[in-house]
Amino acid sequence: MLGFGFIPGLAAILFTSLYSAKKITYFAPIFAKAEAMGLKEEQLKYLVAGCWAGLWVFMVGAMVSYAAMIPDSLGWGGVRLEASFGLLRFSMMLISIFGGILIFHMFELWIADKVSEAWTEYLETKFFSAKKALYLQIFIQMGLYLLLTVYMVDWALLLVVIVAYYLDAKVKNFKLIYIVLVSISIIFDTMRYAALPSYSAMTPGESFGNTVWTLIFLLKPSILVTIYFYEKEGEEGFVPFTDDVGRFVDDNDAIAE
Repeated sequence: MLGFGFIPGLAAILFTSLYSAKKITYFAPIFAKAEAMGLKEEQLKYLVAGCWAGLWVFMVGAMVSYAAMIPDSLGWGGVRLEASFGLLRFSMMLISIFGGILIFHMFELWIADKVSEAWTEYLETKFFSAKKALYLQIFIQMGLYLLLTVYMVDWALLLVVIVAYYLDAKVKNFKLIYIVLVSISIIFDTMRYAALPSYSAMTPGESFGNTVWTLIFLLKPSILVTIYFYEKEGEEGFVPFTDDVGRFVDDNDAIAE
């Protein structure tokens, strides 16, 4: 199934490149010839989406069938999936994330304006500030969670989404939700860390996965501390103003609205 998956995979590369090249002046004549042959832009979108979806289906089918067929034991102990399968899972995650973004962008299901605003705000934030430190820690933790899929899938990744939304939209309720959930997560992670065997007793895949997981674990309290300093930083620069009826309005809430 993985071998057959190369067919839509290679087609996805070809048609995605063709779709991307239509905005490049040098490749405009090639795209014009393709249109003359009947390959319209709307059809090209469906071809690109179909190829990526086909590759994803073959990969998922191969992973599920392989996981279902492995024996419970080879006679001297249990059999479990290791890092080689984890690399396939990592590839599937990349295809799911970036293929989904591509398809949403092509069919205009995803409005990138807010993402652009958030990126601009990140670039304009002073480097030596708690806000910039919080941005960087979130980016690092998201990258580590993605690498962790080689070893396991940890849905605590959703905590990063919550704190990122709080940082972008300035919604303090999400800050409170994050603090509660990550505090519970740290308690359970502490117990898991205490129960870890020595690295000499681990396989290479387990060693890699637990190292990445440990870095994620250490970043959680660090992010909490940075949120505290970010809030203090905001309070020092806070200048209250009034709305149309003379009530005091929180500047952060106004930005969020």
